[in-house]
Amino acid sequence: MGVDVKIFLSYADEDEESMEKLKKSLETGNINDIWSRDMLAGEDRERKTADEFNKADIILVLISQDFCSDQRCKEEMEHALARSSVGKARTIPIYLRPTPLDKDHPLHKLQWLPSNEASVTTWEDKEDAVYYQITKKIQRTIEYIILEKKAIKEKYAQYICDAERLFMEEKHQEVLEMYKKAIRLANNYSYLGDHLPSLYKKEGDSFRELNRLEEALTAYEKAVQLEPKNGELYECIGDVLVDLNRFERALKAYNSSMECTDDVDRYMSILVKRAPTLRKLQR
Repeated sequence: MGVDVKIFLSYADEDEESMEKLKKSLETGNINDIWSRDMLAGEDRERKTADEFNKADIILVLISQDFCSDQRCKEEMEHALARSSVGKARTIPIYLRPTPLDKDHPLHKLQWLPSNEASVTTWEDKEDAVYYQITKKIQRTIEYIILEKKAIKEKYAQYICDAERLFMEEKHQEVLEMYKKAIRLANNYSYLGDHLPSLYKKEGDSFRELNRLEEALTAYEKAVQLEPKNGELYECIGDVLVDLNRFERALKAYNSSMECTDDVDRYMSILVKRAPTLRKLQR
């Protein structure tokens, strides 16, 4: 698993020139995974912004009077603070221009940049120096996040390794606990989120081994919500529903599985399962 750190820039339209200067300084410092509303023609603006925002490890909030009076910026700031409060991102306020904020404003709980609490614009002829200082501070934060990510990914890999070993030993309750721990990590850290469909499937498999069919069904349904074109998941749902004697729903699941499957052998295998299910339903 590689380690990268994603940065989201939140700023008012009026501050785009300052944003570009900051971005250039960051890129000069080899900080390149930065999103600042870069989009292809025809992309859904809200969806793309939400996707990049939710993947960000660091959210740089460029504070100015224009930022604080812009509704979109205020919403981004609130969401950034919410993600920070549960450890899913680090929000760093960049004091761009002098801006009066209430003394109990939640941003005051965070460490601002520049670190001398003077706004970027007050540095006047020392603008390069202030962006350099901000870049160095962000580099240190990135170094810390990289170490943190490595530790989390190593822990995740250990859970999966333990689950596979315990499965070979037929210790299915312990297997289940390992997958539950892996799922908690994947839900808490967005860079592990791509593993969730397979983790929920593994959780469902573990519940089936323990004959906990309702819980297996719930796990498989969580997986298919994340991967609605995965035919194998629908097949798992169909198998559990047959075991639960819910033949009408099982038949629908098998049909969905066949619609999502390109592999001929798998298609024929599902067709074989589907036939007795259909007969039971017709009785």
